[in-house]
Amino acid sequence: EGQRFYHQLRHIPGLTVYPGRANYLFLRCDVADLDLQYAMLQQHILIRSCANYPGLDGRYFRIAIRSQQENTRLLTAFRRVFNE
Repeated sequence: EGQRFYHQLRHIPGLTVYPGRANYLFLRCDVADLDLQYAMLQQHILIRSCANYPGLDGRYFRIAIRSQQENTRLLTAFRRVFNE
């Protein structure tokens, strides 16, 4: 499921996804002036901001790899946000 999820995320324009070896993925929002965390909250999904990590800013996030159903819900929400 992790590989499927990773490959689906990589095809969302405006999102850079970094490969991971744990049960989460690290990503960057490449759309200027998009508050991705707020936009995802509007979709009833909370993503972990990494703005407090040394050297990172508000464009970086961490998301968990969960069940196929949960991951599909997250993918759908990301697609909505980046297509608006």
